Amino acid sequence: MAGRSPPVRLPAGIRRAPARRIAAPLRARRRNGDRGGWPARRRVFSVLAAAVLALVLVHEVSGLNRLRIQPVTGTDYNPVAQYVAARHKPGEPVLVALPPPAYLALGSRDDLIFVSSPPDRPRAQRYTRLTADGRYVDYWTGVTSIVSTAELCETILTSPNLWLIVDDARLWADWAYVGPMADVMTGLTYEQYRSPSGSVVRRLAPTPSRNPRIERLCAQEMEKAHHAAGTNPPSP
Repeated sequence: MAGRSPPVRLPAGIRRAPARRIAAPLRARRRNGDRGGWPARRRVFSVLAAAVLALVLVHEVSGLNRLRIQPVTGTDYNPVAQYVAARHKPGEPVLVALPPPAYLALGSRDDLIFVSSPPDRPRAQRYTRLTADGRYVDYWTGVTSIVSTAELCETILTSPNLWLIVDDARLWADWAYVGPMADVMTGLTYEQYRSPSGSVVRRLAPTPSRNPRIERLCAQEMEKAHHAAGTNPPSP
Protein backbone atom coordinates (compact mmCIF):
# COMPACT_ATOMS: atom_id res chain seq x y z
CA MET A 1 0.00 0.00 0.00
CA ALA A 2 1.36 3.49 -0.90
CA GLY A 3 2.91 5.39 2.03
CA ARG A 4 3.45 2.28 4.20
CA SER A 5 7.01 1.72 5.52
CA PRO A 6 8.61 -1.59 4.60
CA PRO A 7 9.04 -4.09 7.45
CA VAL A 8 12.27 -3.89 9.44
CA ARG A 9 14.47 -6.94 8.98
CA LEU A 10 16.56 -7.90 12.02
CA PRO A 11 20.06 -9.34 11.60
CA ALA A 12 20.39 -13.09 11.57
CA GLY A 13 20.31 -14.65 15.02
CA ILE A 14 18.28 -11.81 16.65
CA ARG A 15 14.64 -12.54 17.38
CA ARG A 16 11.96 -9.90 17.98
CA ALA A 17 10.58 -9.93 21.52
CA PRO A 18 6.78 -10.22 21.80
CA ALA A 19 5.03 -6.96 22.67
CA ARG A 20 3.45 -8.48 25.74
CA ARG A 21 6.91 -9.37 27.10
CA ILE A 22 7.96 -5.67 26.84
CA ALA A 23 4.71 -4.26 28.23
CA ALA A 24 4.61 -6.51 31.30
CA PRO A 25 7.47 -4.83 33.25
CA LEU A 26 6.03 -1.42 32.42
CA ARG A 27 2.62 -2.41 33.77
CA ALA A 28 4.26 -3.77 36.92
CA ARG A 29 6.10 -0.46 37.47
CA ARG A 30 2.87 1.46 37.09
CA ARG A 31 1.12 -0.79 39.59
CA ASN A 32 3.90 -0.04 42.08
CA GLY A 33 3.41 3.70 41.61
CA ASP A 34 6.51 4.25 39.52
CA ARG A 35 6.07 7.17 37.12
CA GLY A 36 9.60 7.62 35.99
CA GLY A 37 11.02 10.58 37.97
CA TRP A 38 7.96 11.03 40.22
CA PRO A 39 9.25 8.99 43.23
CA ALA A 40 12.41 11.10 43.36
CA ARG A 41 10.41 14.34 43.20
CA ARG A 42 8.05 13.05 45.85
CA ARG A 43 10.96 12.34 48.17
CA VAL A 44 12.27 15.89 47.63
CA PHE A 45 8.83 17.38 48.39
CA SER A 46 8.57 15.26 51.54
CA VAL A 47 11.97 16.44 52.77
CA LEU A 48 11.07 20.09 52.08
CA ALA A 49 7.71 19.74 53.86
CA ALA A 50 9.41 18.19 56.89
CA ALA A 51 11.96 21.01 56.95
CA VAL A 52 9.26 23.69 56.81
CA LEU A 53 7.29 21.97 59.57
CA ALA A 54 10.42 21.79 61.72
CA LEU A 55 11.08 25.51 61.24
CA VAL A 56 7.49 26.36 62.20
CA LEU A 57 7.69 24.22 65.33
CA VAL A 58 11.01 25.80 66.36
CA HIS A 59 9.53 29.28 65.84
CA GLU A 60 6.42 28.46 67.87
CA VAL A 61 8.38 26.89 70.72
CA SER A 62 10.82 29.80 70.90
CA GLY A 63 7.90 32.26 70.87
CA LEU A 64 6.14 30.44 73.70
CA ASN A 65 9.36 30.36 75.68
CA ARG A 66 9.82 34.15 75.26
CA LEU A 67 6.22 34.66 76.35
CA ARG A 68 6.87 32.51 79.44
CA ILE A 69 10.01 34.46 80.33
CA GLN A 70 8.66 37.92 79.47
CA PRO A 71 4.84 37.79 79.52
CA VAL A 72 3.18 40.63 77.57
CA THR A 73 -0.12 41.51 79.17
CA GLY A 74 -0.43 45.20 78.25
CA THR A 75 -1.38 48.01 80.61
CA ASP A 76 -3.75 47.05 83.40
CA TYR A 77 -6.50 49.68 83.68
CA ASN A 78 -8.47 47.97 86.45
CA PRO A 79 -6.55 49.53 89.39
CA VAL A 80 -6.92 53.09 88.10
CA ALA A 81 -10.55 52.54 87.12
CA GLN A 82 -11.33 51.27 90.61
CA TYR A 83 -9.40 54.17 92.14
CA VAL A 84 -11.53 56.67 90.24
CA ALA A 85 -14.78 54.79 90.90
CA ALA A 86 -14.15 54.98 94.66
CA ARG A 87 -13.78 58.80 94.50
CA HIS A 88 -15.87 59.92 91.54
CA LYS A 89 -18.97 62.05 92.09
CA PRO A 90 -21.89 62.17 89.64
CA GLY A 91 -21.38 64.86 87.03
CA GLU A 92 -17.57 64.75 87.10
CA PRO A 93 -16.27 63.97 83.58
CA VAL A 94 -14.07 60.89 83.32
CA LEU A 95 -11.81 61.05 80.27
CA VAL A 96 -10.49 57.61 79.38
CA ALA A 97 -8.10 56.06 76.91
CA LEU A 98 -9.96 52.73 77.25
CA PRO A 99 -13.67 53.00 78.08
CA PRO A 100 -14.57 49.39 79.09
CA PRO A 101 -12.62 49.14 82.40
CA ALA A 102 -13.94 52.52 83.59
CA TYR A 103 -17.46 51.66 82.45
CA LEU A 104 -17.40 48.41 84.42
CA ALA A 105 -15.89 50.06 87.52
CA LEU A 106 -18.30 53.02 87.51
CA GLY A 107 -21.31 50.92 86.58
CA SER A 108 -22.47 53.64 84.19
CA ARG A 109 -21.39 55.48 81.08
CA ASP A 110 -23.01 58.78 82.07
CA ASP A 111 -19.79 60.71 82.74
CA LEU A 112 -17.45 58.81 80.43
CA ILE A 113 -15.66 60.52 77.53
CA PHE A 114 -13.44 58.51 75.21
CA VAL A 115 -10.18 60.21 74.19
CA SER A 116 -9.37 58.38 70.97
CA SER A 117 -6.80 60.24 68.82
CA PRO A 118 -6.78 62.62 65.84
CA PRO A 119 -9.09 61.22 63.13
CA ASP A 120 -6.23 60.52 60.71
CA ARG A 121 -4.69 57.92 63.03
CA PRO A 122 -5.61 54.22 63.12
CA ARG A 123 -6.87 54.38 66.71
CA ALA A 124 -9.67 56.83 65.90
CA GLN A 125 -10.51 55.01 62.68
CA ARG A 126 -10.85 51.66 64.45
CA TYR A 127 -12.50 52.59 67.75
CA THR A 128 -14.84 55.46 66.93
CA ARG A 129 -17.88 55.81 64.69
CA LEU A 130 -19.65 58.83 63.27
CA THR A 131 -23.30 59.21 64.22
CA ALA A 132 -26.06 60.50 61.96
CA ASP A 133 -25.85 63.94 63.63
CA GLY A 134 -22.08 64.21 62.97
CA ARG A 135 -20.72 63.27 66.39
CA TYR A 136 -17.82 60.92 67.00
CA VAL A 137 -18.60 58.27 69.63
CA ASP A 138 -16.83 55.25 71.06
CA TYR A 139 -17.51 52.26 68.85
CA TRP A 140 -18.50 49.95 71.72
CA THR A 141 -20.00 52.01 74.55
CA GLY A 142 -21.41 54.86 72.45
CA VAL A 143 -19.98 57.59 74.71
CA THR A 144 -18.75 60.86 73.23
CA SER A 145 -15.31 60.61 71.66
CA ILE A 146 -12.67 63.36 71.53
CA VAL A 147 -10.82 63.37 68.20
CA SER A 148 -9.10 66.77 68.14
CA THR A 149 -6.74 68.88 70.22
CA ALA A 150 -9.31 71.68 70.39
CA GLU A 151 -11.96 69.36 71.86
CA LEU A 152 -9.48 67.99 74.36
CA CYS A 153 -8.38 71.49 75.43
CA GLU A 154 -11.93 72.74 75.84
CA THR A 155 -13.06 69.68 77.79
CA ILE A 156 -10.13 69.86 80.20
CA LEU A 157 -10.21 73.62 80.72
CA THR A 158 -13.97 73.73 81.35
CA SER A 159 -14.05 70.74 83.72
CA PRO A 160 -12.32 71.60 87.01
CA ASN A 161 -13.30 68.28 88.60
CA LEU A 162 -12.39 65.99 85.71
CA TRP A 163 -10.65 62.63 85.95
CA LEU A 164 -8.24 61.59 83.20
CA ILE A 165 -7.29 57.91 82.93
CA VAL A 166 -4.45 57.22 80.51
CA ASP A 167 -1.20 55.24 80.30
CA ASP A 168 2.39 55.95 79.33
CA ALA A 169 2.39 53.70 76.26
CA ARG A 170 -0.52 55.48 74.58
CA LEU A 171 0.66 58.93 75.58
CA TRP A 172 3.82 58.55 73.54
CA ALA A 173 2.65 56.25 70.73
CA ASP A 174 2.43 57.67 67.21
CA TRP A 175 -0.80 55.73 66.64
CA ALA A 176 -2.39 57.31 69.71
CA TYR A 177 -1.59 60.64 71.41
CA VAL A 178 2.02 61.65 70.80
CA GLY A 179 2.11 65.28 69.68
CA PRO A 180 -0.28 68.07 70.71
CA MET A 181 -2.81 65.77 72.42
CA ALA A 182 -0.17 64.22 74.68
CA ASP A 183 1.27 67.69 75.37
CA VAL A 184 -2.15 68.96 76.44
CA MET A 185 -2.78 66.02 78.74
CA THR A 186 0.58 66.33 80.48
CA GLY A 187 0.79 70.14 80.34
CA LEU A 188 -2.61 70.95 81.86
CA THR A 189 -2.97 68.13 84.39
CA TYR A 190 -0.99 66.56 87.19
CA GLU A 191 -0.51 62.92 88.12
CA GLN A 192 -2.56 61.89 91.14
CA TYR A 193 -2.23 58.11 91.11
CA ARG A 194 -0.14 55.58 89.18
CA SER A 195 -0.52 51.80 88.98
CA PRO A 196 2.48 49.44 88.72
CA SER A 197 1.63 48.63 85.08
CA GLY A 198 1.86 52.28 83.95
CA SER A 199 -1.77 53.38 83.92
CA VAL A 200 -2.27 56.82 85.46
CA VAL A 201 -4.98 59.00 86.97
CA ARG A 202 -4.54 62.72 86.26
CA ARG A 203 -6.50 65.77 87.45
CA LEU A 204 -6.69 69.37 86.24
CA ALA A 205 -3.66 71.28 87.49
CA PRO A 206 -4.05 74.62 89.32
CA THR A 207 -3.55 77.58 86.99
CA PRO A 208 -0.01 78.44 88.23
CA SER A 209 1.11 74.86 87.58
CA ARG A 210 -0.05 74.68 83.98
CA ASN A 211 2.38 74.89 81.09
CA PRO A 212 2.03 78.39 79.52
CA ARG A 213 3.03 77.10 76.09
CA ILE A 214 0.24 74.51 76.20
CA GLU A 215 -2.25 77.15 77.36
CA ARG A 216 -1.35 79.26 74.30
CA LEU A 217 -1.63 76.20 72.07
CA CYS A 218 -5.09 75.48 73.45
CA ALA A 219 -6.22 79.06 72.93
CA GLN A 220 -5.13 78.91 69.29
CA GLU A 221 -6.69 75.50 68.63
CA MET A 222 -10.00 76.42 70.25
CA GLU A 223 -10.17 79.72 68.38
CA LYS A 224 -9.59 77.96 65.05
CA ALA A 225 -12.20 75.31 65.80
CA HIS A 226 -14.86 77.80 66.86
CA HIS A 227 -14.09 80.09 63.92
CA ALA A 228 -14.62 77.15 61.56
CA ALA A 229 -17.88 76.28 63.29
CA GLY A 230 -19.08 79.86 63.54
CA THR A 231 -19.33 79.77 67.34
CA ASN A 232 -17.65 81.58 70.22
CA PRO A 233 -14.94 79.93 72.33
CA PRO A 234 -15.64 79.57 76.08
CA SER A 235 -14.59 82.37 78.41
CA PRO A 236 -11.29 81.77 80.24
